[in-house]
Amino acid sequence: MVSWVNFCAKKASNVRTKQQYMRGVAMKLIAIRALWDKLRAKGGHKLTTVLEQAATLSRHSAMLTRIQHAWRHLPRLHRRLLMILVPVVVVLALLPSPTPPESSSDKPVRQARQPVAINPDASRSLSSSTAPSSTASQNASSVADSATSQESSTAEESAWTRHQIESGDTLAKVFRRYDLALTDLYSIANIEGEGKPISRIQPGQWIRFKRTSSGALDILQIETEKGQSALYFRLSDGGFARQR
Repeated sequence: MVSWVNFCAKKASNVRTKQQYMRGVAMKLIAIRALWDKLRAKGGHKLTTVLEQAATLSRHSAMLTRIQHAWRHLPRLHRRLLMILVPVVVVLALLPSPTPPESSSDKPVRQARQPVAINPDASRSLSSSTAPSSTASQNASSVADSATSQESSTAEESAWTRHQIESGDTLAKVFRRYDLALTDLYSIANIEGEGKPISRIQPGQWIRFKRTSSGALDILQIETEKGQSALYFRLSDGGFARQR
């Protein structure tokens, strides 16, 4: 029984050894096949390159053959002329082109200065003739300035409106008569200040006012009993203030 078991074990080990051997042989065959494929691919690429080079050389040789054939059919005189003219043309093509000379028209032309004689009598007469004209121009400018100042003062006076308070008049009635906003009167009454010229207005007093470009009240001046005046003017925010 023991001998039979040993025999079976030996057989099994032999089978395993054979299987491992076959696996190793198969792996080697696969590696050899891959190496062969690589070599064949490289050899095919090299063969293609060699064939292309051979085709190019054959084309060049055919072209040279045609040129030689045409050259042989040319007359001897033409061949000699071509042998002389071709090198000359190549040399001329390689030579640099000469720079064009500068033309005389490009150079700036300098004009000679000529002395000019000055007549002292003419200069004196010119100065004497210009003196009265300058005086006249100064007088004209002063007259124009005075006229402008008079016009500006007249325009400023015409921009003001004067009114004398009569019996029974109030500032509210005056504002309604001249189409002024009563809200402006209330704003001025809130800041009328010392002497209360708004509340104590009396018949016979003079008031004058100035409008803005839109027609609203801009400045209000009230003459007081002591010969003085209270001046109220509009601020940029729409309110009013009294001049101190």
